[in-house]
Amino acid sequence: MKMNIEKKNRNFLVSIISMVLLVNLLGFAVAENEGSSVGYLEHQHRAISEAAKKVKPSVVNIQSVKQVSIRRPQEQFPFRDFFDFFGDRYPQRSPQMPDQFMQQGQGTGFIIDRDGHIITNDHVVDSADEVKVTLWNGKEYEAKLVGVDPSSDVAVIKIDAEDLQPAEVGDSENLEVGTPVIAVGNPFGLDQTVTFGIISAVSRRDVAIGGTLYKDYIQTDAAINPGNSGGPLCDLRGRVIGINTAIYSQSGGYMGIGFAIPMNMAMNVVRQLIDTGKVSRGWLGVSIQRLTQEHADAFGHDGTQGALVGEVFSDSPAAKAGMENGDIIIEFNGKKIEDSSHLMNVVGSTPPGSKVPVVVVRDGKRKRLNVVLDERDLETAKASPAEKKTHEMSSLGIDVQDLTDDLAEQLGFQDKEGVLVVQVVPGSEADRKGIRRGYLIDEVDRKQVKSVKEFKEAISSAKSDKILFHVTYNGGSAYVVLSLKG
Repeated sequence: MKMNIEKKNRNFLVSIISMVLLVNLLGFAVAENEGSSVGYLEHQHRAISEAAKKVKPSVVNIQSVKQVSIRRPQEQFPFRDFFDFFGDRYPQRSPQMPDQFMQQGQGTGFIIDRDGHIITNDHVVDSADEVKVTLWNGKEYEAKLVGVDPSSDVAVIKIDAEDLQPAEVGDSENLEVGTPVIAVGNPFGLDQTVTFGIISAVSRRDVAIGGTLYKDYIQTDAAINPGNSGGPLCDLRGRVIGINTAIYSQSGGYMGIGFAIPMNMAMNVVRQLIDTGKVSRGWLGVSIQRLTQEHADAFGHDGTQGALVGEVFSDSPAAKAGMENGDIIIEFNGKKIEDSSHLMNVVGSTPPGSKVPVVVVRDGKRKRLNVVLDERDLETAKASPAEKKTHEMSSLGIDVQDLTDDLAEQLGFQDKEGVLVVQVVPGSEADRKGIRRGYLIDEVDRKQVKSVKEFKEAISSAKSDKILFHVTYNGGSAYVVLSLKG
């Protein structure tokens, strides 16, 4: 009996000791996990801080001054701009404003070499009479304009200064959604502001941002506001992967959606601006459109990847290579084409004179063509008929695009048809009469229009230089008469 009691006591003691050891081990494991989590956060915070320290000396504040002559407005419509550019230099006019005034704008830029070249947005410095640059250390310099490219909203300016600290340009080719990024700029004039977020999406092409033709935006939720335009979007190694360009906002401020131009796309433009002061782009000579599932079914094509050729312009590179209306372009120079905007970007980034293979699908069969690209030049007589009509549109002071389902939902035009105004030339008749970005034009000369093609046809067939437009905006609609003579 005594031996049994001693044995039970020993077992009890062993159990107690085991429990104590287990609790200690569990406590150590929990503490170790907590320490690991804290360590991870501290590591991330250090990475953000180091990235900011690395890029901030290259970030500059840009102030532009421009003398503007305006006419007093005849009408105003109560609608906010769909897209608010950072550092918008065109305030709402009122009858009390003078006929001439000095317009001041503010934006951001960043140094890319020790020669003093600075990248920013075209809309930050466009038509400015004077551009001033302030470095991170407070030193100010007069900048000269090297070149601008409105089609991509990229500009290069230059200062003469010593001991400059250029930013490291990163690779934007294979960016992944969810990657942490920082944005650096001068929102509302607050120099050297750093915000943190992630890449929310890549290859955003179906967005109406000003009059840019070449779009392949990085979308980010890093907080960016008016004044950030032209500033760098960086990875956590401090490498610039994009140029902050625009925000989607219904209030004029941060709403978690910003857009940046990918650096690989921008640097192709920047190098040309520095070398020659202008940008040369390849020209295929076709009218293209988005390939929908309905189109794919009608053409017997599998899937919606590719670009549908609506028209091949006479004597164009495409015509000479044997391309036909109804061809579906699925590859260009070895790259698989995702959609019509992707094709436009790829063609535009290919130097004129290049001989490139193009794969099309015709009657359900793949066909390889060899195309020698010409130079895209909207000012020459060889421009396509569609491009010539774009010049007629620019004389009206507006540019338009098709109303997509996404834009219709965002702007409240789900049950409407028409074309969306994506740019209004400051000081133009359209501007003076109150037309704004984000308005919907659904009638031209009393004819209903549902696409850019119908819009252009209605303009071309107008009986008079004075054309009647019906516009719809947030909360109302109106008729506006614009003159083709401006």
